[in-house]
Amino acid sequence: VLVLENDAKDYQGKAEVFAALVDAVLEGHKVKVRYRSPKGARSEDEVFFPASIGLYKGGLYVLAVPPGDDGSGATWRALERVEAPPQVERRSSLRPEVRRRAIDDARSRWGPARPRGREQVITLHFGAAAAPYVLARPWHARAEAEAWPEALGGGLRMSLRLSGQTDMFESWVKSWGAEVQVLRPREMAERIAADLEAAAR
Repeated sequence: VLVLENDAKDYQGKAEVFAALVDAVLEGHKVKVRYRSPKGARSEDEVFFPASIGLYKGGLYVLAVPPGDDGSGATWRALERVEAPPQVERRSSLRPEVRRRAIDDARSRWGPARPRGREQVITLHFGAAAAPYVLARPWHARAEAEAWPEALGGGLRMSLRLSGQTDMFESWVKSWGAEVQVLRPREMAERIAADLEAAAR
């Protein structure tokens, strides 16, 4: 796999890891991997069912369902942090309904966000300059965007339902600068405003 993006991560030497995880996804088998957490200095063994492979901002991730979980607790694991080809256990398989729930739940989040947190409705207003770029591609499986009347300020409104942590989503919102306004929830708007004010200072 060659990821043609300027910010793509380095997967040199990870071909066997990727191949084994893809096979495990397709066959539904459980794996044991040596995983180095971004927060921890040391690596630890993790056991999970890989439900899917995802691509986010030049990075490959595996959707990991813990044994005994119903799919709602699945988390994304960065492929470059898997330190060796996984050990595959072929005696047990991921149930189809658990896989479906894990994937559906992951689609309700933003990128590889963690599943913690309640679902919330977020509404954004983009200015006229940003509107063509926002409409040019689908940003989220549960987002709806519509052009806004000129009499009401023009641009477009986007509404989406997100569950889980919103750190990555808020970072995306901030990347639009003055071209976007968070209409709701209010606490998100205030949090983003405070971050931008701190950056300006």
